[in-house]
Amino acid sequence: MKSFGRFIPAALLLACATTLRADCSLTSTGNVPLPDLGPGTYRGYLGGLYPNGSNQRPSAHDAAGQAIANQIQPLNAAGQPDATNGKIVFISVGMSNTTQEFASKGSTAFKPRADLDPGKNPQLVIVDGAQGGQDATTWLDPSAATWATVDQRLVAAGVTQSQVQVAWVKQALASPRNYGAFPAHAQALQADLETIVRNLKTRYPNIRIAYLSSRTRAYTNDATTLNPEPFAYESGFSVQWTIADQINGLGNLNFDASKGAVVAPYLAWGPYLWTDGTNPRSDGFTWLCPDVVNDFTHPSNSGVTKVADQLLAFFKTDPTATPWFLKKRAARQPPQVTAAAASPALGTTNLSVQFNSSATDPDGTISAYIWTFDDGTYSYAQNPLKVFSAPGSYNVHLTVTDNDGDFTTVTVSVNAGAAPLLNISTRMQVGIVDNVLIGGFIVQGNGPKKLILRAIGPSLAALGVPGPLADPALELHDASGAVIARNDNWQTTQIGGVITASQATDIQGSGIAPSNPAESAMIVSLAAGSYTVIVRGANNGSGMGLVEAYDLDGAAPAKLANISTRGLVQTAEKVLIGGLIIGGPDSAKIIARALGPSLTQAGLTGVLTDPTLELRDNNGALVRSNDDWRSDQQLEIEATGIPPTNNLEAAIVATLAPGNYTAIVAGKNGGTGIGLVEFYKL
Repeated sequence: MKSFGRFIPAALLLACATTLRADCSLTSTGNVPLPDLGPGTYRGYLGGLYPNGSNQRPSAHDAAGQAIANQIQPLNAAGQPDATNGKIVFISVGMSNTTQEFASKGSTAFKPRADLDPGKNPQLVIVDGAQGGQDATTWLDPSAATWATVDQRLVAAGVTQSQVQVAWVKQALASPRNYGAFPAHAQALQADLETIVRNLKTRYPNIRIAYLSSRTRAYTNDATTLNPEPFAYESGFSVQWTIADQINGLGNLNFDASKGAVVAPYLAWGPYLWTDGTNPRSDGFTWLCPDVVNDFTHPSNSGVTKVADQLLAFFKTDPTATPWFLKKRAARQPPQVTAAAASPALGTTNLSVQFNSSATDPDGTISAYIWTFDDGTYSYAQNPLKVFSAPGSYNVHLTVTDNDGDFTTVTVSVNAGAAPLLNISTRMQVGIVDNVLIGGFIVQGNGPKKLILRAIGPSLAALGVPGPLADPALELHDASGAVIARNDNWQTTQIGGVITASQATDIQGSGIAPSNPAESAMIVSLAAGSYTVIVRGANNGSGMGLVEAYDLDGAAPAKLANISTRGLVQTAEKVLIGGLIIGGPDSAKIIARALGPSLTQAGLTGVLTDPTLELRDNNGALVRSNDDWRSDQQLEIEATGIPPTNNLEAAIVATLAPGNYTAIVAGKNGGTGIGLVEFYKL
């Protein structure tokens, strides 16, 4: 994501919430912590800590981080390796909350506790560079006074700029409403974070790693205050997007010398600190009103302790941190972990896992069991219970320490489900009678699936699509063909069927409301089964239209399993275009089919006689193409059990990494007719 710049029209400024609160009654905002949201969406943006709704570092980025961590070594004042007398310097960069949590607010802050921890590397020097009253904007100039203050503190600690190798960065924008409603303020903070991490490399040439965290929970939603909700929550997206830019080679954040000039340190999430007040996070973590002082924003002593707990847990367990944070293995015998297991270790999302561990110490006593769950969450319990709300393969890390600071770290793996389909859409020319846009989808699993369905027309003009449908209307049918919901113009709800109350406010609050009032939308909670959506033009209008289904509850056990769309395939811009999003972190195996001749069995005439199929990624690059399914991948397609029934029809089987994909159905040699595009998750 990129910043749109700092000038925000007044009309876009965030309006005050209906009920403004700055007190202990704001126990829940209803927002879901990013690790628990995973491949679900907030106002149209994927959750998770890393790209594509994943909570884990992508494998290549993780491997790079571990390699860099193992290269960190003590340096002398000139920045040269010195194993005997050198130092590894670890700094903080941020505002008032950051300095209080890191070092300055009492003995339970991170630095005082880490300095007394017998397991800490004795050559590690921790310096608090964060400063009260200095939000992200005060760190943008590499020659600013904030950076000079950091350097003064380095001198006071007896170390130099050349010895700084690691940083914890926790930044915010004061009065974020001045930067516009989400996502504008989060994009502004993202742009600042990207500048700040580049400044880290400018100021500290030997810096290797920067860990980023976002805000803790505020107990105010008064938009006029320093950093209220939901701005504090939304700052997590700033961190997510910043790290994603580095992973995706964007934002001028290169850390790899083999890819060009190094302008930034390696970036990764540190601990994720936000939770929704008294509503427990998936690791049981809560943030109570006594955890903030009377401005309902800054941490109290108990809040400082909670943040320090998470920082210590992270740096004593994460494989990109343990090589430099913990002391070298002693000649004495470390603790012996006699058991470390997860039950169950395999399942679907919302997997409740009981972890069990035991350890002995040959020459001391066990002092702590510390777990991090590979998604920004943690526990100090010996046998914690953790719910994995988002899909993924998690490498859970346990560090057992004894009274002398000797330690043993082990890994426990949990697989919490496969990659889901998050969004399915199709664009085509919408005609009348049999040539309307007809989409089908399947919901699988237990419990209801909450979706938003949209029929888009006028706003396609802004994307350069010619001849858009001026006034699309939307119908939802169940498996029997009965109409269970209708909408024409999303700001006016049509009560009936599964829609029992006005939805305009909820659609607006989803963050993905249509941008034109003539377009249609509905929010529905559907049981497992087959459904059909029909898009037609009001008053028999015709033009280019788009139908979409978005998953509004990625954590629910029910899933979108299939999408198919039928319509008149023409030429040029009027071919049939289907899209889907695969959530992370795992790949998903799918079959895409383009049907034509076999549609005559359903009584259709004028079908597409020889469809061709292309599958393209988010950049428009061709993943695979097919014309006549037996000509390519015949055995793989037959093995799915759903090959096309006509040899002229097209199909593709592919294992796709998380991301956005498009299937294009056209007629061979410019042929036209009614065609159908389908995606099935295998």
